[in-house]
Amino acid sequence: MTRQTKDQFIAEMKKKPQTLGWDVVLAFDRNKTNYLLLQDYISRFGADSLFPPVESSIAPVTGTTHQLHGLRLDKPRLSFENAVITESRARCVMRTVGGHTIETSRPQGTTRDQVKRLGIADGLVGPVLTMTIHLKNAPGGIGSAGKVELNLSGEGAADFTLSGVDTQFEAMKLGEHLNQEIAKWNDEQKKFELSELRQNPDDALQPGTFRILTRPAAGATVRSAEDFGDGEVLLLVGIDDRQGSLPSNNTQIPYLLPQNFSSNLLISYTQLFTRMMLDELKATPQLESIQFDEQTEGGFKRYIASAGQWSIPVRLEGWDGWWFEFDTPAASFSGSSTPLSLRLENGAVVLKWAGAKTLNGKAKTTVINPPHNPEVTFTGSFEMSWDFECRFTPALDKDSEGRTILVIEGEGIKSSTSTRFIDGSGDKAGKSYLVAALPGFGERFAGEFQNLLDKLDTLSLAIDAFRLNGLLFRDETVVLPKSVDWPGDLTVLGDLAPDLTAYKLSDYEVVVNAQGTHTFTVTPANSKLTWSVAPLPGEPSGEANIGKITKNGEYTAPTAASFNFSFRRVVVTATDGTWTGKALVHLVTAPVSVFPLVNVVNLSSAEDQGYLVWAASIQATALTGTVKGNAGGTLTKTDDPDVQSAWRYKAPAVFPSDGTSKLEKVLRVDRVEVAQGGGQAAVCEMILTKTPSQTHFFKHEAVQGGIQFSFWYTDDDNQDVELANEAVEWTKVAGHGVLDEDGKYTPSTTTADHYVVVAAIDLEGGRITLWNFTILPLPLGVASAVEELR
Repeated sequence: MTRQTKDQFIAEMKKKPQTLGWDVVLAFDRNKTNYLLLQDYISRFGADSLFPPVESSIAPVTGTTHQLHGLRLDKPRLSFENAVITESRARCVMRTVGGHTIETSRPQGTTRDQVKRLGIADGLVGPVLTMTIHLKNAPGGIGSAGKVELNLSGEGAADFTLSGVDTQFEAMKLGEHLNQEIAKWNDEQKKFELSELRQNPDDALQPGTFRILTRPAAGATVRSAEDFGDGEVLLLVGIDDRQGSLPSNNTQIPYLLPQNFSSNLLISYTQLFTRMMLDELKATPQLESIQFDEQTEGGFKRYIASAGQWSIPVRLEGWDGWWFEFDTPAASFSGSSTPLSLRLENGAVVLKWAGAKTLNGKAKTTVINPPHNPEVTFTGSFEMSWDFECRFTPALDKDSEGRTILVIEGEGIKSSTSTRFIDGSGDKAGKSYLVAALPGFGERFAGEFQNLLDKLDTLSLAIDAFRLNGLLFRDETVVLPKSVDWPGDLTVLGDLAPDLTAYKLSDYEVVVNAQGTHTFTVTPANSKLTWSVAPLPGEPSGEANIGKITKNGEYTAPTAASFNFSFRRVVVTATDGTWTGKALVHLVTAPVSVFPLVNVVNLSSAEDQGYLVWAASIQATALTGTVKGNAGGTLTKTDDPDVQSAWRYKAPAVFPSDGTSKLEKVLRVDRVEVAQGGGQAAVCEMILTKTPSQTHFFKHEAVQGGIQFSFWYTDDDNQDVELANEAVEWTKVAGHGVLDEDGKYTPSTTTADHYVVVAAIDLEGGRITLWNFTILPLPLGVASAVEELR
């Protein structure tokens, strides 16, 4: 189903007021809006675009305590969803770009926490905090400095989830925990800053509260439809402290973007005429005594004069010894044949006023040495009539700063008057003089009406309406107005960002591994492009730190050492002078990442969903996942909207029985290897165990060159006893370093070592294998945040 034509849209606008009591309604194409918000996000992204690290512990969820250590969230990205107008939603996403998530559990009968799962957010893959903003419950506001904000922790924000965990229940529990963390932030941090509104205290449109709604175009939710995905974002704006109502159904307000238009500005008829224009007219001295009755005509207000008059002083010089006296004309606004009225007609507000007034006049002269009364007079009556019309039409103009503004301009259509002698009595000569004087009287009377017409003809109401685009966009000039119509509520149709959306950058956000390359392109092709790469504000510059880009758009990343083997962001910009496109580039150490890195798993049952493994690659190309090891688990591909690729690992239902060593009989490891093509694989290690000895545990301490582990047990007197090294069989289960026979672990010097898994067997345990294992996050600074593993 295609959208309305402009003519069809204008015809619908004539039927009734369409703003639901709001003073101004702005409509923007949803896809273009989301693009502009993303570009604005990239342009504003800087060193302060990461929130302070989260350090917190979440109460046990199904026996597991989730600990967040140094978890870094970037600033929220807002995008509007195509939803029914009564349930308008925005999706707000905050990605984790650094820090650790650690899951611990406490074995029954002990006071010790043991790490069972470890994941690292490395800028390529990691948990995503997603919240749904129910827009009808999330009023926007404007701060004293003009900042336009939505409150992320207000009642409109809901459905917080933190991905990267195995169940939806856990995702919601962690999301709600982070919601509580956000609530502790200061007001500046927990409000999503949409824009910054340019202040203009002299303008009549001073926005107060506003609401944002979104909805699809008619039929645009059908995948086979011509306009599939089309939608509009609506801003319902109250001026000063007024508010309208929210739509109760999707047809209560028409779709405001007809064919070939991507923006619309609606100013309600009541706001524009009743609150603004009517006051301007009544400020005209000739009309200052007018009073109106308000009537409804075709759903819109018209105004008919109910009282008041215009007194028009007219003076006329005499001649030949005759002089004249006339009643002062008082043109009634209401008691005339056509009372002064203001109504909407054919796209303009029209003022019409016609009437007639019967006046008395006298011609007088003095006779010298008269045989009777020396004063000779003639008294007569005459009619003065008028027919007056003026139109007020909207148009686009420029202010002194060159900004586009809306103006309502007066246009004098008609001002005609006539004088007609009726009758009289007295001296015949006086009659001829009085009749001869009437044209001059009428001329002056007509001149006063012409003065009024001239004044209204120059009346121009200037409205800085397009600064309201700044409620959503930082650049209020992104809208190019094309046509102005006043069928009821005034509508200004236009194009949203025609220059900024003239070309499309191939990628707006990419991940590139150290010393890797990525080629950006633009469609349609543009040979005049200039490419550049820049650091975020406050971060190191220079090619060694940010990489380089060729004139053909091929970007080469710097070495991993330049960003300390963690992550960095840079911004790539393409421009041809009139168009600019920006891409946010995430620099990471390896081309493929997995989350988590290590996970302790249980034997599976039929209803088990398995354990989630996330993966992402720098090129977002196809990834393959395989299982290698001796635990006997299986891997199944699954869908997850928050990540490039996801699998579910499922452990066997029965512990394998083919073990030859003591450790193999109690502990097995499967490596989930994820690779891109034939490249190096990223690994998530799944550790399957039988129940360890709860009386045995580990201690560790940093020593020269590494970490010294010791193995302990609690005796029958509840005393902790350290086992001698000769009584312990040490095994490095996972880790890139080396574990010697005395339990000293030396981390790798060539590969990032994020954790080590160590197992130990008490050789003095006799026929029963007394053993345990530990997962120690590295560096030790992370481990120290976890309750000591005694």
